[in-house]
Amino acid sequence: MNWWETDFVSVRDNRLLVAGQDTAALAERYGTPLYIYGKDRILELYARLDDAFARHSALPARICYAMKANPHRGILRMLERRGAWIDAVSPCEVETALKAGFPPERILFTGTSVSRADLRSVFAVDGLTVNIDAAEQLEVMSEVKR
Repeated sequence: MNWWETDFVSVRDNRLLVAGQDTAALAERYGTPLYIYGKDRILELYARLDDAFARHSALPARICYAMKANPHRGILRMLERRGAWIDAVSPCEVETALKAGFPPERILFTGTSVSRADLRSVFAVDGLTVNIDAAEQLEVMSEVKR
């Protein structure tokens, strides 16, 4: 067994398996490049993280999925149904999250070095939370908000 193998990714008979599926056979069937996502694995890891927060803290926790990691609509919809929040870094990501079904109240926007036009676009979404990560942004935001 290789050090990196898990129950999700493994090698059997010198064949790479993902979620029990032979990746060479999948590539032959669907072509390459091929991206393979595991619904059960994503939900399992989300549940483990959610459970860890619930067991070790009396405070409510927000699990914010960093959309820049993977904006696949199916993954976003699945996480939305589980109660995840979105961490968006651009107006495009905010729009994608909304289209995937996330209510604005579960979108956290953390825009670094964004334009005034980007801020206007984000501020137009009622209920969205804006995370300020630099004091300089306060002045720019106050200009935009006027």
